[in-house]
Amino acid sequence: MNKFYFLLPCLFCLLPSLRSQIDFEVNEVASGFNKPLDMKYTDDGQLFIVEKDGVIKRVRDTDFSDVQVFLDIKDIVSTNANERGLLGLALAPD
Repeated sequence: MNKFYFLLPCLFCLLPSLRSQIDFEVNEVASGFNKPLDMKYTDDGQLFIVEKDGVIKRVRDTDFSDVQVFLDIKDIVSTNANERGLLGLALAPD
């Protein structure tokens, strides 16, 4: 079981001169994800986590402990090779 962490972008890889000037903190806000690959945050406070095996889970930012299955298409998703599986999610702008 993988834990999913939300990180700030890794600027020190791109800007070595700022390494000593950037402070950040890593906080675990939700766990229990299996091979998370993508996430999308909506304006109404929902976070969608895409798992490679064909599951999309929804987390509301008001209660990060409330993780619900939004879509389960494991039966039609193949993960037999590296470049297979549910690899992303696109949400309509409205």
